[in-house]
Amino acid sequence: AMIAIDKLSLESNGIYKVDVYREGFQTGSNEVSISCDINKCNQCDPSITIPMVGAIRKKHPRVVLVWQKERKNPGLYAIQRNMETGVRQCVSRNNRQCNGVTVNAHNAVSNANHFKTMSVGSKHIGKAGNIKYYTIVVNLKSDGNGNEVVDETIKNSKVHVIVTDSSGASLRVNMRTQTYKKDKYWIVGCMGGEYMVTASFTEINQFLDSPPEDGVDYCKHFLSKGLKNCFAGLKGPSYSVADNGGLIKQTMFDSAKECADECTLMQDCQAFDWFGPGDSEFKSCLLYKSGKLSGSLDDGRVRYASVCPKAGRN
Repeated sequence: AMIAIDKLSLESNGIYKVDVYREGFQTGSNEVSISCDINKCNQCDPSITIPMVGAIRKKHPRVVLVWQKERKNPGLYAIQRNMETGVRQCVSRNNRQCNGVTVNAHNAVSNANHFKTMSVGSKHIGKAGNIKYYTIVVNLKSDGNGNEVVDETIKNSKVHVIVTDSSGASLRVNMRTQTYKKDKYWIVGCMGGEYMVTASFTEINQFLDSPPEDGVDYCKHFLSKGLKNCFAGLKGPSYSVADNGGLIKQTMFDSAKECADECTLMQDCQAFDWFGPGDSEFKSCLLYKSGKLSGSLDDGRVRYASVCPKAGRN
């Protein structure tokens, strides 16, 4: 983690996005709303926290939890499960180590500055039975005196999570504070697959009073259910299906996971493209009879792809 303090001069009110760059570190950004009285400038001192952590390893996305106000050190952790069976393999909580979860080594520093980080992803890519999926969870450690006090603390904290993969693609999940009622756990969402791209992420954004690892699997939609899983090998954001054997259909889905599931369940489908946020064809899902996975392309498209050859199909 990197700690630095700086000040910027602003000429008007509004919403400002601040980006921070430093060699060897993951790019950081955050937004702040400024609404100050020009006659009381000395009483206006807005601030934001922008986490800066080390470079990301290939196939190991970084998850960053940020809260603007002190929240008694909320805990960021993950529930790791096997994608083929759904069996819970590990919970990276209370200093427990998981082979697919790495907690940032400088958390003692980052805690004091209101953010935590961890990396997720199997260390044994390509081996059968080693493809994982993860439930991202925040332990809020709620212990306020009444819902009203706790609710106000959460709303002022501007709690959010940023997920960034090794290609630099990132997404942000803002806590849905409208549904918070002194709950103790925030289920952020799910991600998984062999290459762990951000396009695999699905948002849950729900609260619980009890540890989610003790209850139902909120990410069970990641299970391959014995089928040839067309999602597990998803790559992007600059990949495509090359030499396709013919387009079966083009449709629209909100996520790459939904597009992959459509291909998985369709016997003739053995490859697909899905276009991500920022692309002119965002949400477009193209299903093919066959194909090969291209290498990384320099075409400016936000496109994710996967191939899943099925037995008895050419």
